[in-house]
Amino acid sequence: MADLAGTQRAFLAQLIGDDGGNPGVSDGPHADAKRRLGIYRNAYRLTLRGAIRHNHRRCAAWLGDDRFDRAADDYATATPSPFRNLRDYGGGFATFLAVRFPDHPDIAELAALDWAIDAAFDGPDAAALDAAAVTALATDAWIERPLALHPAASLVEATHNLAPVWRALEAGETPPAMVPLGRRAVLLVWRMDGQPHFRTLDENEGEALRHVAVGASFAAICAMLEKRLGAEEATTAAGTMLGGWLRDGVLVWSA
Repeated sequence: MADLAGTQRAFLAQLIGDDGGNPGVSDGPHADAKRRLGIYRNAYRLTLRGAIRHNHRRCAAWLGDDRFDRAADDYATATPSPFRNLRDYGGGFATFLAVRFPDHPDIAELAALDWAIDAAFDGPDAAALDAAAVTALATDAWIERPLALHPAASLVEATHNLAPVWRALEAGETPPAMVPLGRRAVLLVWRMDGQPHFRTLDENEGEALRHVAVGASFAAICAMLEKRLGAEEATTAAGTMLGGWLRDGVLVWSA
């Protein structure tokens, strides 16, 4: 078994790289070992490229086939898939693009939104907090309790107008130009009624959900908003935000 495992590891290394070895591959009647291994290698790389493209479809449309395919191939070479399900492959592609295109952060941001939206669609199920779940508890029992984002929800940081660009690409329409927002915005991505949704948050709600993402309580969020807005405006804003989060099902209790 040790020899088999070693041969399998060596064969996988050959699929990923190209150092000229041919472990476990012999010449055949119609092709030598190098050519036969090349067929496997190309098929493997095309499979990984296809998975990356499927999981980042709108980014692929924005970047163009040639640039996207080159980036996907380089990512696949640098980051072999450890997953049995290729749907799980490519979670680091946005970070890879941020390094590859440092002067065009919109590319990586669009890839991150792509990934988050697909992840919301088939993300884990969990009972989201709603108004009934919260009001069933005494105020003192829930206001200090740590919150978390629903496991199918996530936050995407953006410095460009991702929302209209993504929607146009998804619809097969000509997208608008990428325009800097002049701030670091947050997009909330979540699942409701079995479908992914997303929206760009204002600065206060974005900061509030950043706090939720690291386990803040509603009391801590209110305190943060009070520092930003003053007591009266913070009370109104916090109530409005909480109502929207409970309606959309983006919160759970932190474990």
